[in-house]
Amino acid sequence: MKKTRLIALTLVVALMLMGAGYAFWQESMTINAAVETGELDFAFRKASFSGGEYVKGSAKVDKEDDNILHLEFKNMHPSAYATVGFRMVNTGTIGLKVEDFVFEGDDSNLAQLLVSEVNGEKVGKTVEEYFSGLTDLSIPIEKGEYKDYTLKFAVKPCANDDNFKELTNFSFSIKAIVKQYNDNGSCNNEEPEPEITDWEICPLEQ
Repeated sequence: MKKTRLIALTLVVALMLMGAGYAFWQESMTINAAVETGELDFAFRKASFSGGEYVKGSAKVDKEDDNILHLEFKNMHPSAYATVGFRMVNTGTIGLKVEDFVFEGDDSNLAQLLVSEVNGEKVGKTVEEYFSGLTDLSIPIEKGEYKDYTLKFAVKPCANDDNFKELTNFSFSIKAIVKQYNDNGSCNNEEPEPEITDWEICPLEQ
């Protein structure tokens, strides 16, 4: 009888241990996350050229890079002028700011060509002086918006045969330097970013 009870007790303990081994259920949790990045994109649009008397020329957006605007002047002469218009468009999905314009042109006649007005305000600087001096420029343009600009160019009235060649067409280009709206320049330094040694783990809400 004692032997039977011992066997029965052993079976009960064995079943309890088996139950303890299989009593804890497990369930995995999967979190799916989708990340969509934004786009920084800018374009010159609606470029136009209007010359004074006898003056001809063109203003065209570069076919390969619409951050570049090409300007060509024909039949310019002392005191002649031309007006160039263009639109700066934010074609991306985030805000941007135009911080500079890179001037490219090496014709000697450009030394006699002035930016006389910008959007109706008098300037009176040579094209190279004007564009190279825009170091503190910051023109914000929100997503989907644009800003129109008009520049009036004029040849110095005292330009002569020695510094302004006759029967010569000349051209130059400007390239817009664009950054995202919140770029404060902190990523431009050469110092390495600080290493992150401790990660803060945020617990899920119960």
